[in-house]
Amino acid sequence: MSEEMKQNLSNSDNWIRLLFVILFAFIFYIAGIVTAVVVLLQFGCVLLTGERNDQLQKFGGQMARYMGDILLYSTFNKEQAPFPFADWNADEGEDAPAEPVAEAPVKAEASAPASSAAKKTTSKKTTAKKTTKKKTSKKTSKKTSS
Repeated sequence: MSEEMKQNLSNSDNWIRLLFVILFAFIFYIAGIVTAVVVLLQFGCVLLTGERNDQLQKFGGQMARYMGDILLYSTFNKEQAPFPFADWNADEGEDAPAEPVAEAPVKAEASAPASSAAKKTTSKKTTAKKTTKKKTSKKTSKKTSS
């Protein structure tokens, strides 16, 4: 056995990290169960009230970041061990989205009439898309006929 390998095997930091990884694997499992409960509760809120629960949405995002931190630490992509050895979502400001990524409609459109400004904007976007498609198809047909 080489001297370098002996030194790596006797390095207590590596063995402590292994213990932390095992601990965080258990925590990750529990966090997955908690996240599943949050998903079910959020779905229930949407079904019953037609709206998302802001607190559940925020907590769900925090759990996702925490589970990501656990995976980053466990795969040696991050040296700082996650909570409770660091602040809860310590790097939350770095990559946290300012607002939800996609707003899925949860209420029927018939119950909430759109404003005339919103209708005009939607109509303009649709017209612009149709015009772009026509121009693209004309260019394509000219190229193929040449």
